[in-house]
Amino acid sequence: LEELRRQVKRCSEAAQVFDCLKEFCCGYLARQSAQQESESVRPIRKAKQYIQEHYSDANLSLSYIGDALGFSPSYLSKLFKQESGRSILDYLNMVRIEKAKELLRGDNSLNLDEIAMTVGYSGRITFTRIFKKYEGITPGVYRESKL
Repeated sequence: LEELRRQVKRCSEAAQVFDCLKEFCCGYLARQSAQQESESVRPIRKAKQYIQEHYSDANLSLSYIGDALGFSPSYLSKLFKQESGRSILDYLNMVRIEKAKELLRGDNSLNLDEIAMTVGYSGRITFTRIFKKYEGITPGVYRESKL
């Protein structure tokens, strides 16, 4: 505001004062908008980081993530979908499937049950169903093809 006062004092016409006010207001609104956007994105970054660090926990859920980050599950879910375009559980599954693909491409000593448990699925059936939903093929076929 002090800078605005200095600029207004230099003005000799009403039109110049109006221009100063207009410039000040536009800048202020842009800063407020950027801050508000940053604040709404921060929980999403935290949620994504939390998922990256805890994807292998079979009990990981929207409620669990919300509690860990201090947000209500409904607020976190709505904000995540709004900012990222996908649900938080969809993101969790995508992270788990990517980790599973790394394991399937690498170490063949782990069987599918072990890989399912490693990436946070409670069993092979659930893992296979979700893997096929995201990749279009089963984990066994993926492993054989080494995509």
